[in-house]
Amino acid sequence: MYSYVFDDATALPVDTDGAFTYTFHRAGDHEIDRYDPRGGPYDETARHVVVGADYTPVPPVRLLDTRHSIGVTTTTPVAAGADLVLPIPSVAGIPAADISAVVANVTVTQPTAGGHVTVYPDNGASVPTASNLNFTAGQTVPNLVTVPVDGGGVVFHNGSSGTVHLLMDLQGFYGRGGSGFKPVSPARVLDTRSGLGASSAGPIAAHGTLALILSGRLPADVTAAVLT
Repeated sequence: MYSYVFDDATALPVDTDGAFTYTFHRAGDHEIDRYDPRGGPYDETARHVVVGADYTPVPPVRLLDTRHSIGVTTTTPVAAGADLVLPIPSVAGIPAADISAVVANVTVTQPTAGGHVTVYPDNGASVPTASNLNFTAGQTVPNLVTVPVDGGGVVFHNGSSGTVHLLMDLQGFYGRGGSGFKPVSPARVLDTRSGLGASSAGPIAAHGTLALILSGRLPADVTAAVLT
């Protein structure tokens, strides 16, 4: 009889000689050690790769706004060439250790010079060579960003010669217990100019709302839709 220990659990032995099921908390490379409790060291180590994680959408929530000291302790803009580290200890009650990546809308505003912003994991790695947002002086530019959570947070690098303010609105995360993604052929479901998807044709009034009903276009058990 053996005990199996998994690298993403402090101690989770399974005393069995037969088959068993275990779900790793996050995507990536993992290690499984088989241990003989009657004595002796680990007598076998196996490698296992989790190739993906399920996605869980969440109601948008603002995690960072340097203008109003949300996620930071001051209202000071990010300095030229500087990094801002945003800790993400948990999302929707799920600890960061169980999250592979977060999906967020990142916005740069009030830049004093043109440049770019790069968002990457807070794991000690070098700044990636690719940018997530590009801007000129005075522009406000948003972009949807998917960034791994490896180390319990993310880093924002200001790749410009001026200061910038940064915002981040969480949209969802990849981890345990979410939903898989199924692509479909693009189909227009709303066009207020023609009245498609709306009760009548015409623009939405100032401060107005429009409810888009997707029943009949998506299966009943769908948890989220990805739209342009």
